[in-house]
Amino acid sequence: MSDAERYQQAARRASTARRYAQAIEHFEGEWGGLLPASSASVVRYLAAFGAQLSASTLRTHLAALAQWHQQRGFVDPTKTAQVRDTLRGIQALHLQPLKQAPALQLQVLEASIEGLSADVHSALPALRLRAARDQALILLGFWRAFRGDELCRLQAEHVRIDEGEGMQLFLPSSKTDRDNRGQPDDAGAEAPVSGPGHRAVANAQWHRAGAAVPRD
Repeated sequence: MSDAERYQQAARRASTARRYAQAIEHFEGEWGGLLPASSASVVRYLAAFGAQLSASTLRTHLAALAQWHQQRGFVDPTKTAQVRDTLRGIQALHLQPLKQAPALQLQVLEASIEGLSADVHSALPALRLRAARDQALILLGFWRAFRGDELCRLQAEHVRIDEGEGMQLFLPSSKTDRDNRGQPDDAGAEAPVSGPGHRAVANAQWHRAGAAVPRD
């Protein structure tokens, strides 16, 4: 892979690339559309699935189609007034409630932390460090309301623990950080959960676990 290709790949999130690939496959395979597409065919595609797919899903499919055409030097068929009006009409006639993931219950959080406690005291260093890391990630995600992809991108060098002051984090990338500038996060001095989970977050063992244990 050339340097240019590597940088271009880094600009695209893996999850977004997968969704876009699925959207293109849906347009071609499920619906039988042809690429490059015309704005008229995009309108027919939207109309065919307007009652089946959510407006947000259709917007993702339009973004995938737009990217496919732009990357190959074709005119983007999704930017016409007909396409915009069709999507707006679908949104108006097929109202759907906002889907939200249920909040993690404290009982489930406590059970998850306790379930890792035995491994934290294991005689096997790799298992012990992995469990300490996992406890810390679970608690950090709950405590600071981090997304899963934000936690997965945390590296040991992004964490600083100052005695008496608390923990400083740096999020290298997040869903709301489209330009990948990174965001600092002051995690504070006190963790919300006592016991082994508190120690997993508050001491330097998390730092060692993050550096020594492969992320899988």
